[in-house]
Amino acid sequence: MSVVRFHLRPPFFLYEVTILDTRAINHCIEQLCSDGCRTVNDYIMRLESGEVLPQTSQLDKQERLEVLRELKAIMAVYKTCD
Repeated sequence: MSVVRFHLRPPFFLYEVTILDTRAINHCIEQLCSDGCRTVNDYIMRLESGEVLPQTSQLDKQERLEVLRELKAIMAVYKTCD
């Protein structure tokens, strides 16, 4: 992740834009999803509790939150895990 700051002329607003490493996020999601539906649900619970999984250790907090958001969106389409 990188942060880009924009300074504007008076009244001197400071805008901060966070740029997430989408390649690393997508790779992490693929790794986690390859472990299966039930395990992904466990990962979601662990990420929600603030745990840093081995697969997410290279990501910063914002990127881990994005992984969690994406995993929840993916799992929302499943009614049951087989």
